[in-house]
Amino acid sequence: MRKILAAVSVGLVLVAGSYGLAAIGDGDDQNAPAGLVNLSPGRLAVVDRLIGVFEQRVATTEDALNQWTLGAHYLDRASITGAVTDYQAAREVLEQAYQTNAGNPSVDIPLAAARLGLHNFSGAIDLLQPHLLDPSALAIYGDATLGFGDVDAARTTYQRLSRIAGDDPAVTVRLASLEWQTGGRDTAIELAAEATEKARNLGAMGRGLAFYQAYHGMLLYETGRFEEALPVLQGAVDLDPAYLPPKIELAHVLAARGDLDGGIELLEEVLSHGPDADAAVVLGDLYSLSGDSEAAERSYRLLDVAAAVAPEAYRRDVSQFLSDHGRSPGLALTLAEADLLTRQDSGAYDTLAWALFSNGRHLEARRASDIALEMGTSDAGAFFHAGMISLALGERERGLSEIEKALEMNPFFNPLLAVEARDLLDGA
Repeated sequence: MRKILAAVSVGLVLVAGSYGLAAIGDGDDQNAPAGLVNLSPGRLAVVDRLIGVFEQRVATTEDALNQWTLGAHYLDRASITGAVTDYQAAREVLEQAYQTNAGNPSVDIPLAAARLGLHNFSGAIDLLQPHLLDPSALAIYGDATLGFGDVDAARTTYQRLSRIAGDDPAVTVRLASLEWQTGGRDTAIELAAEATEKARNLGAMGRGLAFYQAYHGMLLYETGRFEEALPVLQGAVDLDPAYLPPKIELAHVLAARGDLDGGIELLEEVLSHGPDADAAVVLGDLYSLSGDSEAAERSYRLLDVAAAVAPEAYRRDVSQFLSDHGRSPGLALTLAEADLLTRQDSGAYDTLAWALFSNGRHLEARRASDIALEMGTSDAGAFFHAGMISLALGERERGLSEIEKALEMNPFFNPLLAVEARDLLDGA
C-alpha cells in the first residue's frame, strides 16, 4: 500500500490552506477564496528569503514571536516543497515557542500542523482540542483524526467544515479522502473531481489547481482507471512542471499502461530533486521488472535516505517495503508495531498483518488483516495481503477470491506483487 492517505492529509492542511482553510498568498492574492493556492514562480524565493531573515533573528534572541514567525515560514515552504525537513524545522522552532506560549492558538495551530506533517497525529489532536471554534484548527483536527484512524471524529469534523465553507474545494477534497479511507471508492472519485472543478471555477491556477487535479488522478489510478487518469495527471503536470506529486502519479500510470521506460524517466527526474520514499520504491520495482537489478538496488537505497531524515514519518513505508520484498522481517514487524501505536487506521492493521505474514505468524496475521478489511479500505494491496494469508492457512478458495479482488480493484496495485498475483491465479 502506498502512502496515499497521509500524503494527502498533509497536502490538505498545508497546500490547500495556511494551517487550514485560509489562503496562502504572495502579496497580491490575499483576498483569494479560502483553500486556493496561486503560487507565483517567485514564491519559493520569497519564502526562502524570509526564512533566512528570521533564522538570524531566532539565532540571536529567544523571542517567541520570531520563533512563531519562522515556524510559519517553514510551514509555508513545506506547502511548496513537501519536504519533510521543513516540517521538522517548523516543529522544532514552534515547540520552542510553545514552551512560553502554550494555549496560544497562534502557536498551537501551526505546531499541530507541523506534528501532523510528521505523522504525530495524537500530538496534533491534543493541541487542537481547545481551539475547535477556529476553522483552521478544525481542518487540521479533522485531518489528524482521519490519519489516526478515528473515522467517526473525522466525519463529524468534516461535516462541521461543510456547514462553514461547503463551497470550498479544500473541504470537498477532505470529504473525498474520508470516503476513500472507508472504502467509498466511486464516491471519493466523484468528490475529487468536484473539488477540482470548484477550484477551477474559483480561479485557482498553477499548483493551487494542480494539487486537486493530481489527487483526482491518483484516485483514478488507484482504481485501475488508467486511461482516464492519464490526461488528468498530465494536465496537473502541465499546470506546474515543478510540482513533483503529479509526476510520481503519472509515472505509476505510464508503467501500468506498459511504458516502463516512461515511468522510469519520470521517477528519475523526481528523485534528482531529492529522496522521496514512494518514488524510490516504485522506481526500484520498475527497474526490477525491466531486468536491471543493479539499478533497482540503487533506487531502493534511496528509501533508506528518505527514512533516515524522519524515521517517525516513514515507519509504515519502510515496513511495507521490507515485507513486499522479503527483507528483514523482524525489522518490518517492529516498525509495523510502532506504527500501530501512533495510529489505528485500516492501513496500520494491514501493515501489521503483512509483517506478521512475513514472519510466518499466519494466525495473528489473519486477525490483523480481518480488522483492516472490516474497517473499510480502498487499497487493493490489502486484499492481496489477505489472500496470501488465506492461502498460507490452507483456505485456498478464499485466498484466490481475495487475490482476484485485488486485481479487479487495480491490476497494477504494486508493480511486483501484481505480477505475483496474476501468476497465482494463472496457476490455480
